[in-house]
Parts: sequence; structure tokens; C-alpha cells
Amino acid sequence: MTNILLTVIAALLLVLVIQNGSNSSRSMMSISSGSYHDGSDRGAASSEPVHPSLKENAAPMAQTMVYQALVGFPEGCDRSRTLAECNSAEAEIVKKDIDSMAVGGKGPRQIFDAVIEKYGMEALTAQAQSIRRMRTGK
Repeated sequence: MTNILLTVIAALLLVLVIQNGSNSSRSMMSISSGSYHDGSDRGAASSEPVHPSLKENAAPMAQTMVYQALVGFPEGCDRSRTLAECNSAEAEIVKKDIDSMAVGGKGPRQIFDAVIEKYGMEALTAQAQSIRRMRTGK
């Protein structure tokens, strides 16, 4: 049940990322009682506070989302599970590759593009493939 819930959450996060793009300066978020944004200058000074977790947690959240949207395709993994659930040596190499892309400034969309280029669409979960097809028309 937990795996299904995590997969659904990952798919929903992926939809949000695809809808909003990897450019966080376009996104506006409402968090609890206040509105926060990423602090980018949109041509006018803003008095809204920047929620501190937006920048601090952006890379780890993106990486976790990517791990959840990929099947356990590396050797030693169960393809019925996600990459996030696999800890084989080969999976750790893929995760480090994804981590280095995120640290290097690539957003989730760019990371997915690189993963697909390197490993093919089969590396994505069925839900992620469906979302990708909707976005790209392929």
C-alpha cells in the first residue's frame, strides 16, 4: 500500500513539475497561512517573504521525485519497484549520476531528459512514461 501511495505522490509531483517547468522562478506557492515565492525579481520589488525551505529542499525533493519516477532498472534491482527502493551498487551509481546533475543545477525536466537519453523510456515508471508522452506528444 505504501509503494502505491508513494508512486501516486511521485506521479502527482511529476505532473506539477511538468506543468510548471524546471524554472522555479515561474512558480508561486501558497504554504500554510502565507504566500511565498522563490525570491526572483519579476521587475518589481516584492515585500513577500521567501519561504526558506524552497531553496534548501529543492534539490533533494527533485532527486527524490526522480528516483520515485524511475523503475528499478539497474542490475540487482526489482523492476516492479522504483529506483528509490533499490540499493544495489548499480542503482547507487545511477543515483549519484542524478545527484550530480541536480547539484550541477539541472532541474527535474532536464534530469529526466538526460535519463531518457542515457537509459531509454523504459527506465521510467508507467505513470512517468504516460506523463512524458502527454508533455512531449510522443
